[in-house]
Amino acid sequence: MMDKFLNKENIVIVVAVITILVQSNYFATKLDLANIKLEMAEMNQELKSYIDKNDKELMVSIESKLQNISDKIDRIHR
Repeated sequence: MMDKFLNKENIVIVVAVITILVQSNYFATKLDLANIKLEMAEMNQELKSYIDKNDKELMVSIESKLQNISDKIDRIHR
């Protein structure tokens, strides 16, 4: 009975199926990693954009305050 299942063709088929399963899992894992890297790059870009926007707003606020201080100093010296 076991001789019917343990012939060369069946062994080759089992090895081929196992190889295909391992490779498909390997490539699925690589695809998942590539997707994660892409998501991280997108998040990094969004974070940089957010920081740049807030930096500009902060700089405008600081420049406005410095201008007010400069105006007050000029009024004191007159």
